[in-house]
Amino acid sequence: MADANFKELKKGGFMKQKQKDRFSMRLKAIGGRVTIQQLETIRHVAGTYGHGYIHLTSRQGIEIPFIALEDIDTVKKRSEEHTSEL
Repeated sequence: MADANFKELKKGGFMKQKQKDRFSMRLKAIGGRVTIQQLETIRHVAGTYGHGYIHLTSRQGIEIPFIALEDIDTVKKRSEEHTSEL
């Protein structure tokens, strides 16, 4: 992902942060509902690829900050496998 397309990343739910090559992954929680399995995947992604915490937005969304640019493809694959309803 050396030549990152920031518009495509944004459309895919990854917002560029102030920190160099760091992104915040945004997930939608329809109606604020999240299953235990989805929470476990979110916890794993945040712990493995972020700094170990998440942000709950005022619009019932979930953000995982500090994901490195080089980890985005892995994070997308992992989250798509386990959070299909998000």
